[in-house]
Amino acid sequence: MRFPARVGARQGRPVAARTASSAGHAIMLDIVFVSAGLAFFGVAAGYAILCQRL
Repeated sequence: MRFPARVGARQGRPVAARTASSAGHAIMLDIVFVSAGLAFFGVAAGYAILCQRL
């Protein structure tokens, strides 16, 4: 027995076909998280340098 991934989903359509269009969103989310991590590292390094001068 196959259950639809969401209410109102068409029967017989594979799950991979429904999620293939969201691959671009996953790449964008990766870019956002990597840039946020780099920004956090930059802020932490700047804070450490500032505290060392005090």
